[in-house]
Amino acid sequence: PTISNHERSLASIAEDETNSDGTTVRDILDSAGTESDPEGATLGVVVENVDDTNGRWEHSTDGGSNWQPTGDTLHGDGLLLDETARLRFVPDDDFSGTSDLTIFAWDGREGASGDTIDTNVAGPSRPLSASTATATITVDDAPEVDTIERVDGESNPTNADELDFDVSFTDEVSGVDANDFQVSGDATGQASDVSGSGD
Repeated sequence: PTISNHERSLASIAEDETNSDGTTVRDILDSAGTESDPEGATLGVVVENVDDTNGRWEHSTDGGSNWQPTGDTLHGDGLLLDETARLRFVPDDDFSGTSDLTIFAWDGREGASGDTIDTNVAGPSRPLSASTATATITVDDAPEVDTIERVDGESNPTNADELDFDVSFTDEVSGVDANDFQVSGDATGQASDVSGSGD
């Protein structure tokens, strides 16, 4: 089999997202470039050079029901994954940026999905491509609180039972509710009635 060296990509995830559905091998291959097999085999990939610097790469061979740490599986070899297998990245706390791994094309003639294979010998007689490509995932930076301001017209300090605050974020957010806020310092109580304008 052959594979072009175009960079492939996985579906991006958010900062601190640790339980994503991952991306199928088929979708990774379809994200860029080309791959082919002279006998028309359905291609999967061989994974190596996993970058676990800022998190942990994981793979699943059962549709995402169970996940295994990819780097712990390799031991210097390559991991065979068919087109239905999934890959995902579990980022470290507060990490945003990119992480990548190397893939060969695999024609399935030797081994089974989830097995490992020696990648040092490649070429026409081997079930993996001689060339490789990089597959990259992007971990998007999570929005952070930009400003918190008391609503005009309320004295400071105050003995009021309720206070209103305007909170702005560095980027658009969704799904924010009272459970995402905590009263701290000398004050006591809890947040309630969270609403947003999107401005």
